[in-house]
Amino acid sequence: METVKHTHSAALLPRSILPRAIVIAAAPLALALGGAPAAIAATATNTMGVSTTVQTACALTTVDLAFGNYDPTAAAVTDASTTLNVTCTSGTSFTVGLNAGTTAGTTVTTRKLANGANRLSYAC
Repeated sequence: METVKHTHSAALLPRSILPRAIVIAAAPLALALGGAPAAIAATATNTMGVSTTVQTACALTTVDLAFGNYDPTAAAVTDASTTLNVTCTSGTSFTVGLNAGTTAGTTVTTRKLANGANRLSYAC
């Protein structure tokens, strides 16, 4: 986990509407001094801490592995490649591993494509 802290300044903003009793009491004084009633405002500031704990997490996205057309009579091996993207929070370690897949009779090193009862082996 990573703890992130940041400090912000908070300000108490001036009030534009004062309670009626103060405005009414201030009006005669302001008029006696030769001016119009003025809004009275004050600003106060303070500092508050802001923090959060970033949980360790990873996301995995994949692109399908497509061999394209396969000719079983060809002497050449059919190669294909794909992309696995792993995105993790800062400092999170990860390991990528492939399992045997879901087709019966496969292993981690020799997998099988299935189409009904037909099987086609491939290796990674």
